[in-house]
Amino acid sequence: MGNEDKGNETTSGSITQPDVPLSGEAGVSSEQSRSDVAAKSARYCALAEQAFISGGNFLLYVYAARTLPKDQWGTLSFALASLLVLQGFQRAFVTVPMVTSGEKYSVFAGSLRFWRQMHGWVTGATLLLLLCFYVMARHYLEVWVAESVLLTTILVIPVYYMEFARRVVIMAFSMRRLLVMAAIYVFILFLAGAIVHRLGYDQHLWGFVVIIALAAIISCVSARVQLWPVWGQNTGGSWNIYSLWRFGRWAAASSLAYTGYNFAIQAILAAMAGPVALAVFAAARNLTQPVGTLIQAIDTVDKPRAGRAYAQQGTPGLWRIIRRSWAWLFILALPYLALASFFSQRLLVTIYGEKYSDDSTSVQLWCVVMIIMILVQPLETGLYVIRRPDWLFYGRAISAGIILILTPWLIMNWSVNGALVALATGWGLAGMVAAWLLVRLSHQVKRS
Repeated sequence: MGNEDKGNETTSGSITQPDVPLSGEAGVSSEQSRSDVAAKSARYCALAEQAFISGGNFLLYVYAARTLPKDQWGTLSFALASLLVLQGFQRAFVTVPMVTSGEKYSVFAGSLRFWRQMHGWVTGATLLLLLCFYVMARHYLEVWVAESVLLTTILVIPVYYMEFARRVVIMAFSMRRLLVMAAIYVFILFLAGAIVHRLGYDQHLWGFVVIIALAAIISCVSARVQLWPVWGQNTGGSWNIYSLWRFGRWAAASSLAYTGYNFAIQAILAAMAGPVALAVFAAARNLTQPVGTLIQAIDTVDKPRAGRAYAQQGTPGLWRIIRRSWAWLFILALPYLALASFFSQRLLVTIYGEKYSDDSTSVQLWCVVMIIMILVQPLETGLYVIRRPDWLFYGRAISAGIILILTPWLIMNWSVNGALVALATGWGLAGMVAAWLLVRLSHQVKRS
């Protein structure tokens, strides 16, 4: 980032110091005071940021589902789902270790070049993987699959960049800048959407890909987070290449196992029922997506907070953050989910017309999935914080193995609703294993 409001900030490395006042009390360091003040408002700012992003994405996806033919909406939905799967590798090797390290701001600022370097390697590897798969899909798979892979490839750089920039800004406690990023993202979504509509390109999925890419890129440019890697720095605070590889390979394996009861269910649904079934799956998800984004917002702030709590207080501090996450999520999400479930059919008709009017049960099942996700996400964050992604992998792998056996039968009998039952079961099994592992660790610490 460049300098901004130089009277209130000082530059350190390539990010700026937090936008919080200094303390005048004796015996309290200015950095600790900044962290304390920023931490109190971080969750509120993250919620506001995700409200912007969730609202903008919700309206865009609803617009896409309403205007695109079902097969094209299914193709675009598959591309976005594929991108979320690939971001598991970005989280494994970059964002999760970066934000859960428990380091103070001064240490993190000095290690940012290291994380930019890792981000560059992960982005390049993702693009190479996608290009290879695109060539294979062109020759051996259906046309819509190849087109979906190409869409994902185009979105990788802007979406990866936006995720990295958001995490850097949050680590710096520059929450004002985070809100600016979100506001610009939504503004560009609406502006580009209006232009695409005016030009008549909103009847084809490529118009929506352009909208998403432009909004992400311009939002990141506004954050002024340097992205281009500086090669040769082999350590980043408490991390080095060896420790990051040891952590990241298990975290990546955990992400792949998670794919087994998340993305793989959608892939099986697509193989058995085609892109139209995916369109129904995604259209119903749109109505509960604000809760999914809320979960991400709380987790975005609580990952670094949980890392600091565990570093300072051990497992009691970690469980305190987990319980706080549950309280926030249930208070904010349950009223919305109850209303969405009860008025599901009316909402579908209001938002999409008659196109998805018979799919109210799918919306209700998505509400169940979101409740289970609320329970599970903080527990899985806890496993990341204690640097045991191998434990997370084992739990997810067990869940994925069971679900992959059941999913074809469920889809054969209940189509989209069967896929959602499989998704809820997979999340539930993984959450039970994560809870058991964390409780077991707490008991071991108490005995020692």
